[in-house]
Amino acid sequence: RQLPAWAAREKLLELLQQHRTLVLVGETGSGKTTQIPQFLLSAKFGSAPAEAAAGTAAAAANGSDAGPAGRASGSQGEDGPAGNGSGDASTSGREHGGTWSYGKGGAIAVTQPRRVAAMTVARRVAEEMGTKLGQKVGYAIRFEDVTSPATRIKYMTDGLLLREALVDPGLSRSHADAECGYRVVIIDEAHERTVHTDVLLGLLKGVQ
Repeated sequence: RQLPAWAAREKLLELLQQHRTLVLVGETGSGKTTQIPQFLLSAKFGSAPAEAAAGTAAAAANGSDAGPAGRASGSQGEDGPAGNGSGDASTSGREHGGTWSYGKGGAIAVTQPRRVAAMTVARRVAEEMGTKLGQKVGYAIRFEDVTSPATRIKYMTDGLLLREALVDPGLSRSHADAECGYRVVIIDEAHERTVHTDVLLGLLKGVQ
């Protein structure tokens, strides 16, 4: 709770009720990558359908807060169809079927530019939440999917999310919980403006 992101928690959740897309800017180590998904989950953005509250929303952020993990080295573009992988943090909430509302619940997807970062941050958040990795918090990279229907926060490479979006443009069935799909999408490191990131932002705009 000492991370700077906590000071913006209430304002962030308030803005999510007013806008479909938000851009959040903060320093490395501020808590954007690890804390914001937890804020969204606690506010029912990533709840199962039976747990979700009512409302309308979406979000977007930029930057990584995981210190060395958030900046972990790795080859770019390793999980996507083309280009080099990277991304700031851009979150976006949506209801299954394409309308914007809290009512259906679903998972929170958080993209990372490199697979090592996705794995490391997922482990850290799972530890913070006191849950086993692959349950409420998990990750998916090329050739490895550590998630389950119970997963509500899913860290993944931007290339992998792009692959999912090409198969399922509405991102309504990409998650293991096919009834819900993704409720919120966060594109981390969006300021790097890579091919994967730019294409994803365009596809997400279409989903909205």
